[in-house]
Amino acid sequence: MAEPRTGRTGSGSGSRVGHGAHGGSRVGHGAHGDRHRAVPRSPLLLPGHPGWRNRKQRFDELAIAIIHQLNSNNDRVADVEFAVEEVPPSDPSPWEPSVALGRSFPGHGRVPGRVVLYRMPIITRARTRPELVHILRNVLVENLSQLLLIPPEDIDPKWSRS
Repeated sequence: MAEPRTGRTGSGSGSRVGHGAHGGSRVGHGAHGDRHRAVPRSPLLLPGHPGWRNRKQRFDELAIAIIHQLNSNNDRVADVEFAVEEVPPSDPSPWEPSVALGRSFPGHGRVPGRVVLYRMPIITRARTRPELVHILRNVLVENLSQLLLIPPEDIDPKWSRS
């Protein structure tokens, strides 16, 4: 049996190490070599540019902006903690008609009440950014209303169930 031969194989300009005439394993820049001598590029967007943020960050920023607006309408909103999770932790409860978009948890003792938003179900329902804002605002208002035991109109005068 012949000794494996090392050296350049094929006609590509990338450096490769071959094993015999049948190909085998190769080390180098891939099957076709690095024909264009690509160099690492700098980022297309600079930090601080709106496009630099990912979807999660944009969703969180939108939720924070809406919460600040709601807080200016009702001071009791400041006593509530907010959280965002990707998806609900389980199947819908029997009293929930579909996948939950958010849930409210009453406070006890020194633990404040909490509203949890579920990012993926909310984003999935919205087709456009204005629709996302509307859905997110309604989910927040409905859960705050449930948690604080006050009508939704007291939290957001522009609230609509639609």
